[in-house]
Amino acid sequence: MRSKYLTTVAFQRNVSSKKTAVVVGTSHGGIGEACANRLAEQGFIVVAVGRDRPEQSQRRLVERLMETSDSTYPTASSSCHNERPLPQHEFYPCNAFSLRDVYDTCQKIRKKHPRIDALVMTQGMATTQGFTPTEEGNDQKMTLHYYSRICMILSLLPALSNKNNSRDYCPAVVVSILSGGVHSAYTNYEKDPSLKQSYSIQNAANAAGYYNDLALDHLALNYQDNNNNSIKFVHAAPGFVRTNWGTELPMLLRAIVRFLQRWAAKSPADCAELLMGSTILALQAGDQLPKLPQRPSPPALGSSSSNNNIDNRYNSTSTAAEEEGVYIVNQYGETASLTKHHTPEARRIIWKHTMNVLRQAGVPVPDEQQKKQHEQYRME
Repeated sequence: MRSKYLTTVAFQRNVSSKKTAVVVGTSHGGIGEACANRLAEQGFIVVAVGRDRPEQSQRRLVERLMETSDSTYPTASSSCHNERPLPQHEFYPCNAFSLRDVYDTCQKIRKKHPRIDALVMTQGMATTQGFTPTEEGNDQKMTLHYYSRICMILSLLPALSNKNNSRDYCPAVVVSILSGGVHSAYTNYEKDPSLKQSYSIQNAANAAGYYNDLALDHLALNYQDNNNNSIKFVHAAPGFVRTNWGTELPMLLRAIVRFLQRWAAKSPADCAELLMGSTILALQAGDQLPKLPQRPSPPALGSSSSNNNIDNRYNSTSTAAEEEGVYIVNQYGETASLTKHHTPEARRIIWKHTMNVLRQAGVPVPDEQQKKQHEQYRME
């Protein structure tokens, strides 16, 4: 599968302007590494983030990315060699089970890369275990699939917001690859948002997907870059992909997954092409993202949601609803749906819960009482 966006002109433009993408979840191949390769192929500087791995393995990953950039188009590579070096890719080890380590890793990345054009997050796990706390007290699966992703976004927002006014300007794009449009809502979010009392495999999957929708929507509505343009936030579903997903599953289940993957799954490269092409690469080329999803009906007058001044600026009848909010993208790069429980009140509750989780882990979080929340993310 080859993309219309893979052109010599695009490659040279991205190299020249030093477009930078952070890709999380690049250890041991899979969707994360495929996305990193696709962006390296397009001329991006790729900052790969993954579990700690032997130095030799880290070096091989970076070398593969360099080879991808160097071999994309011989003519483009030759031209770039004459004018400036090809993208210099990097690998940063990170323990995504630790929110504090996620924050510290982001500070290291920001120090070297003050401007980031894209953030892609794919970290995850598949297990049948029950609630399994991390050292910070949060469930492991929820931490990888949700908390660490919001921690990563907030920690990198200054760099994502640091966009100049050059001719090739376009807003930064954040893509969380998990279950956009596939999951149901986790409806016990008010009483047990962390799932400590109501944990199940299904609840954990639904909560992670539902919380991604809500939190990314909050960010899309409240944070802008230095040109007062909204950063684009996308929650995508990869579909069934031929990766090492399910390594943590029991042997029998793992064997069934591997058998089905052999006959019914797409390759990681095709998955990356569909999801990167419909989001980051489309926007870089001046094309439109998939349409925003249709919103559930606004809450009835007199309800607690309708009385919330902050969240009520966005509902299905507002002008902002046509221009802002989270993008939900399916495995084919097309618009998918929000759940019917995607409400301003749920968004407010989950955002507050998430900020409490990050604070307890020692991660600095934004002051929600500020009138213009995005201003504290501007670069000095």
